[in-house]
Amino acid sequence: YLFDTSASASASVYKCITGSFTQINSVSGPFSSGQIAYIQVIGTTIITKQNATILNNFTDSAIDGKTVGGAYCGLHAFNTAIQYDNFS
Repeated sequence: YLFDTSASASASVYKCITGSFTQINSVSGPFSSGQIAYIQVIGTTIITKQNATILNNFTDSAIDGKTVGGAYCGLHAFNTAIQYDNFS
């Protein structure tokens, strides 16, 4: 999944199946520099947060992390202003 917060007024969640990205959810912002964007995926449940506030909680049965889509995740940033935490 990709949680894109590059727009100042909204953020979108995309899934990638065989190299093609499809938007599956969108939430309103505002988003600005210095905030923490967060995505959590447990099975088919996806939770997005901005700082400590839940923005959205939804499901996607196309990827379940076990039987469909695999159990691997990755991170991607489009600019050098993005910072990742250490996942601890």
